Amino acid sequence: MKMNVTETVKQACGHWPRILPALGVKVIKNRHQACPVCGGTDRFRFDDKEGRGTWYCNQCGAGDGLKLVEKVFGVTASEAARKVNAVTGNLPPVAPEVIAAAEAETEADRKAAAI
Repeated sequence: MKMNVTETVKQACGHWPRILPALGVKVIKNRHQACPVCGGTDRFRFDDKEGRGTWYCNQCGAGDGLKLVEKVFGVTASEAARKVNAVTGNLPPVAPEVIAAAEAETEADRKAAAI
């Protein structure tokens, strides 16, 4: 089945922490780390807000999981979507409630660690 960019992004929602490593892009959620795009040693953070694969680099800017694939591989959005679709295949979409619960749990863990 051929998927367009929008459908691929929807399908990938909630799966980015598994998709990116499967494509060879090492990410650790909510930790400063080397940027997979520019190579800066401590300027990149993968925060995966709302399961969209969101990230921020002090030099490269910010984006979602698809934009990260575009930048790392130097490809268009359509080509990046094809790469992502090859990994996601027929994965079921993740329910928004599951993503929200995971984000709430992460926030609770962060607050508990600060005490």
